[in-house]
Amino acid sequence: MFCTIVFMGCLTAAALSDIRTHLVADLIWYVSALDILTMMIFRGSGISPGNLMEALLVIIIQEQVMSRYYGRADSHAFSCCALYMAVVWDCLESHVLHMSLSLLLLTLVQLLKHNICRGMKLKEPAPFIPYILLGFMAVLAVHGLKFSD
Repeated sequence: MFCTIVFMGCLTAAALSDIRTHLVADLIWYVSALDILTMMIFRGSGISPGNLMEALLVIIIQEQVMSRYYGRADSHAFSCCALYMAVVWDCLESHVLHMSLSLLLLTLVQLLKHNICRGMKLKEPAPFIPYILLGFMAVLAVHGLKFSD
């Protein structure tokens, strides 16, 4: 449970930083990764090789491909969430749900704010990490919080 609280704290700090300055310190992602590695080490069941491979695939896609479409910090947030999901649940399905919810939330809010122009681009930059955080919280609610971490 402690590791989940630390992870959620890091995601919240990143979201608040993204809202205020549109910049997120790399230290937040280092703490998140260290927290998840700590969870992997101290968790009794460990992580299955299949879940680890899925998480690594998602992280490579996020960091090498998707980071071109949205910011590096957004890719880091999705990558940390994918690694967390690989440790706690089945990664790929959870990650697809998480990404879909996050993008849906961002799209709906930006449509309501009339911040999307004809080419489906944002008129004004909008922080994405708060939507990533909300999507992650929704996935936590769907899957249930694991108290064994």
